[in-house]
Amino acid sequence: MKQHNEILEKVIGITNAMNKTSKCVRDFGVGIQLYPSEIHTIEAIGAHEPINANALSKALGITNGAVTQITDKLLKKGLVEKFKIEGNQKSVYIRLTALGRTAEQAHDRFHTKAYQSIEDYLSTLTADQRIAILDFLNLYMENLPNE
Repeated sequence: MKQHNEILEKVIGITNAMNKTSKCVRDFGVGIQLYPSEIHTIEAIGAHEPINANALSKALGITNGAVTQITDKLLKKGLVEKFKIEGNQKSVYIRLTALGRTAEQAHDRFHTKAYQSIEDYLSTLTADQRIAILDFLNLYMENLPNE
């Protein structure tokens, strides 16, 4: 029973830490402070470029209006550019600028460094142990509040 409480306390601690960091700004090597929503939008654009706002909203799981707000901020910061593809003057597409690509690469390095010790630990576990962790995390996610 003591371990159950300890596990639940750790999960709550992780959740609180994640909520706190979701509001923190960071400089990803470009001299510009970026919110998590901005760097994750950069990441999604880099993974799918060129991409239009509708496809980007689906990739990020947010509304088209939210995509417009974030990409307009990134445009002003010089991290993305909007353009039209020849032969299709209706759709506006988004791609990273060189500065945006630098931020994307720094973000990738940030995640690699942050998660390396976890990767190292997971590689020592058996398949059954990894499945147990996944089962727990899935159950946890299913029980998160919707709002």
